[in-house]
Order: sequence, then structure tokens, then C-alpha cells
Amino acid sequence: MKIKELRVYLDSKADSGFQWFYKHSWIFILVIATILALVARYAIVKYPTNDIVGIVFSWMNDIEKVGFNNMWQISADYSPIYIFMIGLFTLLPKGPYVTDFGNLTTNSGYYLYYMYYLKSVMFFFDLLLAVAIFFIVYKISKNKNLATIGYGVFLFLPVQIINSAMWGQCDSFYTCCFAWSIYFLMRHKGSLALFIWGLAISVKLQAIFFAPAVFYMILRRRAKLYQLVFTFAALMLTFIPFYILGAPFSNPFNYIVDQVGGYSDLTLGSGSIWHLFNYFTSSENAVNTSTAFSIMATATALLAIGMLTAVLYFKKIDLTDKNVVLISIFLIGICPFFLPHMHERYFYPLDVLVLVYALVSKKKYYLVPLMQVSSLIAYYHYLSGKYFIEALGEDSVHICTFINLAVLIIIFIDLLKLPKQQIVSDREKEKLEKMKSTLLDNI
Repeated sequence: MKIKELRVYLDSKADSGFQWFYKHSWIFILVIATILALVARYAIVKYPTNDIVGIVFSWMNDIEKVGFNNMWQISADYSPIYIFMIGLFTLLPKGPYVTDFGNLTTNSGYYLYYMYYLKSVMFFFDLLLAVAIFFIVYKISKNKNLATIGYGVFLFLPVQIINSAMWGQCDSFYTCCFAWSIYFLMRHKGSLALFIWGLAISVKLQAIFFAPAVFYMILRRRAKLYQLVFTFAALMLTFIPFYILGAPFSNPFNYIVDQVGGYSDLTLGSGSIWHLFNYFTSSENAVNTSTAFSIMATATALLAIGMLTAVLYFKKIDLTDKNVVLISIFLIGICPFFLPHMHERYFYPLDVLVLVYALVSKKKYYLVPLMQVSSLIAYYHYLSGKYFIEALGEDSVHICTFINLAVLIIIFIDLLKLPKQQIVSDREKEKLEKMKSTLLDNI
């Protein structure tokens, strides 16, 4: 082969190699984003919080005292599957005992490896949630680059890193279930979608935020009422480890009762509508929320959520894949805003899904940083012990309330602008079928 021909041959190979790399560059970006996201998380994995050290690790100590087989006997207000998970951690190597409490108010020490075990599970669900975002965005846009952006941006959102890597919370788990449920609703796989929702409920009762979206989809026939059986089946499936260990039938259900009645304050640093009722939530006034007021607040919330769901239902929006996503995001978001007894981090699903909203609607990207600012303000007091604006004190969280309200109003207005479903009557369908048959006969 002559030198010129060889050069042409090598150039063609180089071009084809570059084209292949360019075509599959999204894969390399996903891998790099995943590695960097894990590096960022493990860089702060040792950060202790009172929730982890003072509560979760104390449960692990209790499990060690009563024995692995009797873990169902400990007093804990988290779900059986969560307790079983941390029970498994007690069987693994513990690592050095840490007594440097740092910012903690608790004086309990802890085993270092426990921190790695617990937070690594949360990191896994961060990644699984990122994959769900990728699939949702890609199914609607058919654009792998846009889906890759969704995957990567989510993994580096400050609130999401703080939630799992610093706080060690499991909000990414039930939000991950929300995202995958939405994805399977888009694919008309209602049974699988509602089964995954059941898994979310089995870990955190905040998974009830998805209930309005579920019932909306049932009313619009994207899912079927009988498929709620799969939700209950998933919940019962997660109770099996406790039953195998000898727990009474009613025992695994106790966490639901404990979480429902666990807090009397109208809000716990959350930017919900009830934070504006500062008199009832301020510790300075030393006023506990009465049962009557709590019932009134819950009833008002359910009424507001029901009315907004009804408005969207009677609007008869064309239920395309994209609109399934947009409507679900809004109905998930209004739950922590209207319901009482919400914590700082309960807007986590909206923090995440507003990114999906921006990408699939290809507008209003500013909603993503808005929600990040809102949740960072709410998180700040818990994690630092200081108020975002010291002069305002707890009233600093009012800023979050107004931001959250603005975001929800913007999304709701967008939903009202969506086209209605074109309803074709039986007579029109019959006429169209006859026309189709006539055309085929004439061909």
C-alpha cells in the first residue's frame, strides 16, 4: 500500500472513530458525572448529624442489645424495611469508634463504618433516581443529550448532595420511586407503577404525596383502580423480614401510626403554607398546636389538594406522555405545601422533579435554582443551628413559603394552558371507520 493510500485509510479510520465517539459521547459523560458525583458525596460522608447519630445509630445500638432476630421489638418510628436494613449493618465490620461529636448536640459516639454503610445506600438511590430522570426525559424528548443533562445536573444539585451525603436522609428513595412510577405510567404499565409506589410507602409515609397523582391517573384511566392491590402487595412484601423474625402481624404497621402522630407542630422549618401561621409554630410563644387546629389544618389541606386535582381533571388535559409528567409533578408538589406537620426537607421531591419539568417543557429553567434556594434556606437552620436571616429568626422560612408558592402557581398556570383532549364520539368513530373501509376498497 502506498503512503498516500495509507494516509487516506488512516484518516478515514480516524474520522469514523471520532464520529463513533461523538455519537456515544453521552455514555462517557454519564460515567464521568457518576464518578464525580460519588467523589463529591464521599468527600463529606463523615459529616455527622443528630438524626443519624442520635436516632438511627441509637436504633442500631438497640438492635445489638436485643439481638438481630428481635430487632422488631425496638422502639423506632421508621419502617420495618429500614430497620431491617440497619439491622443488617450491625452484622458488618464496625470500624473505629468516633467520639468527636463536632456540631452534634447528642453526646453519643458512633462507629465510623456505620456512617459509610447508611449513606452509601442513599447514594445508590441518588444514582437510581438520576437514571429515572434520564429515562423520563429521553422518552419525551428522544434526545440523549438532554437526558444526559438531566442525569448530570441532578447529581450535582446542592440540596440533593446535602440531603444524602451530609444529612443521610432517605428522601431520595421515595422520590426515586415517584420518578419510576411516573415513567411506567407514561408507558401504560399501571400495575408496575403502583407496585413501585407501594415500595415508597414501605420506607417513608411521605410517599403519600404521590396519592393525588395516582387517583388523577385512575380517573383519567392511565391506571386502574384494582391496580392499587399491587401497592398493598409491595407494602406487605417489605414486612416479610419482620414476620420471618417472629413479629406479630400488626407490628410492622406501627410505624404508620407513629409517624402520623409523631409531631404536634404545624411545621418543622418547612416552607409550607402553615409556616405563615407563626403564632402556632413559634417556640418563643410556647404554644403547642391543638388537636382541633391540627385537624382543621389537615382538612383544609385535603380540600385544597382535592380542589386543585378536580380542576385539572375537569380541564380534561390531553394526557400525552409529557403531560403525565407535568401533571404528576404539580400534584406531588402541592402536598407538602398544603399539608401540616411538614419538615424542612419534605420539598425534596419538588426540588428534583422541577428539573424534569424544566427539561421536558423546555422552558422556565429558573425554577430549578429557585427551588434550590428555597430548600437551602430551610436546611440552613437545622444543619448550622443559625437562622438564614438572624433578625427574622424562624420567620426566615417565610421566604421559602413564598418561593414554593410562586413555583407552584407558575406550573399550575402552565398546566391550564395545555390543550384539551379531543374527544371523539362513537358516531364519529363509526363514520371514520366507514371512510377508512371505503378508501381501502377503492385501492
